[in-house]
Parts: sequence; C-alpha cells; structure tokens
Amino acid sequence: MPYPYAIRICYSCTGVEHIDPVGVEGGIGADQPHPFLLGLADEVWLTHVGQLGWVAVFRNNRIRYRPAERDALTRYAVRAVSITTNRNLKIAEQASLIGEHMPRIELLVAEPPAYYTLNAAGLRRKFVY
Repeated sequence: MPYPYAIRICYSCTGVEHIDPVGVEGGIGADQPHPFLLGLADEVWLTHVGQLGWVAVFRNNRIRYRPAERDALTRYAVRAVSITTNRNLKIAEQASLIGEHMPRIELLVAEPPAYYTLNAAGLRRKFVY
C-alpha cells in the first residue's frame, strides 16, 4: 500500500503557499477529500498529517522550537522532515532535493515518529519523540 506524504512549501514574503499530498503511486485520488486548506496554522496541518500517518516535508525549520507546533509533532507522532540548507532554495531546487532523497523518505513511514533534517548531505534524524 502506498504511503502519502504532505509536502508544504510556504513563502510568507510572497504570500504563496502550496500544500501537495503526494504518494508513491500518484497521491490521493481526486475522489478523496483534501484535508488541507491554505492558510492553516502549522499546528493544525501537522495534526492532520499525524492523524493520517503521513510524513510531513516542509521548509520551516523553526517548527520544532514553537510550543504549539512541537506539541502537535509529539502528540500526533508526526514523522517530520525539515529542509535545512545554508541558502534559500528555489521551489525547483527543493523539489529536486526531495526527489533525490525520496527513497529514504518513503522508508520513514515504518520508522518510529521522529524529526529529521534534509539537505544536500542527506537525511539525518535529529530526535525521536
């Protein structure tokens, strides 16, 4: 059975936000309701991701430091991957980085809930909840 992933790319400076549920076999079908709405607070969409058993992939590395988001991560056992780089990556570069490491990201579904970072060097577990 394919496992879905929630990939969230948000650029607050431009007001552009994109949430894309993706799966190994093409994502969730058009006949299934989309559980995310643009503009949801981080702790809300992280709660949805955890309840669905998805892996959250996002660019906001401050999530793990904010009490409400940290609580959602731990309470709902979110497998989280934060893209961390020394420079701002364009959307295409982020997609390329995710694609390059997707085989390992896919394996996280079977791992205990944890917070990971992703950069050019690879995927690294920061801590387990």
